[in-house]
Amino acid sequence: MLRLGANMVWKQFFGRENIMRAKTRFSLSVAALLVVLCGGCVTTGWQGVCRHEAIYAGTVLEEIYGPDKVRIAMGPSSPTTIHAQAQVFIEGKWTWVHATIAQGESVYNGQVYISAQDNFVPNQYWTIESFEKYSRELATTRLSPEFQKLLKEAGIQ
Repeated sequence: MLRLGANMVWKQFFGRENIMRAKTRFSLSVAALLVVLCGGCVTTGWQGVCRHEAIYAGTVLEEIYGPDKVRIAMGPSSPTTIHAQAQVFIEGKWTWVHATIAQGESVYNGQVYISAQDNFVPNQYWTIESFEKYSRELATTRLSPEFQKLLKEAGIQ
């Protein structure tokens, strides 16, 4: 009797049809895993812009030098484009800085360093906190009305 029950279970789970179904499921699972591993779900990423880099560099330096020694300069880089770059007050002068943000494995991501001024004409200077708030408001104005409503309801905006 026990043997008969075992045979029935064996046929139920490992019969020809079920084995074929299991092989198909397994093959599909392996194929899906390979697609994911080979980049099927990998995005090209989101590319930050100058305001993100300026906020990051300014925040890092603000912790070292204090809020009164760090600012973000903003102004036109072309007739249709506004640019931003962080500055830190070192040795009696405002010094331009940059940060490496996701530029590849060969670069130390997140490193802040002294650099030359980018090609723009600064006409406004912001504290890190006020520029970050301005930047968030700027970003949310580009969102759909539905998404802006969700942000408001969540207390984010």
